[in-house]
Amino acid sequence: MELRTPAAFNHSVWFYDWLAQIIYGGAIRQSQVALLSFIPPQASVLIIGGGSGWILQDLARLQIPLKITYLEASPGMLAKARQVAAQLSSNFLKIDLRLGTETALLAHEQYQVIFTPFVLDLYPTAQTQQMLHCLLPYLQPGGLWLLADFFIAPELKGWGKWWRSGMARLMYTFFGWLEGLPTNTLPDLSGLFQKLPLNLVSSQSFFNGFIQARAYQKSNS
Repeated sequence: MELRTPAAFNHSVWFYDWLAQIIYGGAIRQSQVALLSFIPPQASVLIIGGGSGWILQDLARLQIPLKITYLEASPGMLAKARQVAAQLSSNFLKIDLRLGTETALLAHEQYQVIFTPFVLDLYPTAQTQQMLHCLLPYLQPGGLWLLADFFIAPELKGWGKWWRSGMARLMYTFFGWLEGLPTNTLPDLSGLFQKLPLNLVSSQSFFNGFIQARAYQKSNS
């Protein structure tokens, strides 16, 4: 049984990356690429919600052997990711492309790295929390959870909070209409991750702090 109704970006598949570049000036891509240096050689990596697959090109540029499980809920996005993977000249990557959500994972699978790029913001807080608890057992003790997403600090006031909240409303209004997103507000990802047995080891800010790239490490106990 599905834990949630997946937010599949099928209608915007042909212009999503272009729109992200126009609005955020490359910050969405930069935030994800900034996290790749945390991935060790020989790692098993789960990417969930990777979209059109451009991140595979940057993973290939690392020139380190990796075993990648690439989960994507949108058939259109997954088709684009397959095209990217087919064109890679790297022999370092072993890529398993799958259509689905975290429920497509097998019970025995374990990963040294879980990467969730701009996917946890697509659901109501309760569903996001459910998703986190579903994924956590698949991360090995000592493993890394790489997170790139939008953040609005609860303590933020004035203009800083106003423009971030305004941009979030525009995003949710547009993609809610186009893709039927089941939420219209950003979840408090900082608060949700604080409740998990994960330690924040790195945080980088992009787009004046609205976008953050974070690396968390799972405790060994």
